[in-house]
Amino acid sequence: MIRMYWWQGGRGTGNFGDKLGPALVRALSGQIVVSAAIDQCDLISIGSLLEPWLWPDQSWLRFRGAIWGTGRLVGGATMPFPQARILATRGELTLASLDEPARSTAATGDPALLCGHLHHPVSKPRYKLGIWPHWSESRNRELKEIANASSEIVVIDPCGEVRDTLDLAASCEFIASSALHGLVVADALAIPSCWIRTSTANQTTLPQYKFLDYFSAYQTAPPAPRKLQADDNLDTLLPAMSDERHEDAARLQDDLLSAFPYRCRAMAI
Repeated sequence: MIRMYWWQGGRGTGNFGDKLGPALVRALSGQIVVSAAIDQCDLISIGSLLEPWLWPDQSWLRFRGAIWGTGRLVGGATMPFPQARILATRGELTLASLDEPARSTAATGDPALLCGHLHHPVSKPRYKLGIWPHWSESRNRELKEIANASSEIVVIDPCGEVRDTLDLAASCEFIASSALHGLVVADALAIPSCWIRTSTANQTTLPQYKFLDYFSAYQTAPPAPRKLQADDNLDTLLPAMSDERHEDAARLQDDLLSAFPYRCRAMAI
């Protein structure tokens, strides 16, 4: 049994990226995964979980569990984990904010890049474009108006069930996302994507730091977010799509699997 911490907020049954963590660890390890307090768990993984306000009374200094692919939300002061097993962080920005020994041994990359192990392959795309909002923007008017303008556009629920969400994403030829894990899933499934920002993007729930942290794991330059315009549609959004991270994603996937702290079982889709 693996005791794991993941954030359980968001709308409905919870945010996709956070639910993906335990689902992926369960699938890779074949073990039972249960929720535990952040300072008492065996493993922390997907999400922005390395910020002081999530940890009681500087308990990160005593944390003995494994860190595999999590990151920081806004960065800031160094946050040392002297007793933890730092196996991977989401990106180079997070890695640089941890204690020195981990910087030469830890892998980088978001474990959501391994989500291909959890979805049923789709024969061909059903939609031209999938719009993946952050959970805090799931009712955003701008995004809804763009989606309603064409039957070739579908909105991907950021709080949907893990496998259903992955299968819907895989049925899209392109993905435009204001959520980090919409971009990670697109990279994992080799779908060209675009990072979008709405005019109402909240810097508290959508700080650019975590996006730049994820991009820092790649050998390509980080993209700039595309600010949505009132008249955006398929014709204006599709030229903004990029697949430049896809080739490098395979390297990160291999590194993350090598750093996984449990024995990987043979995967069956």
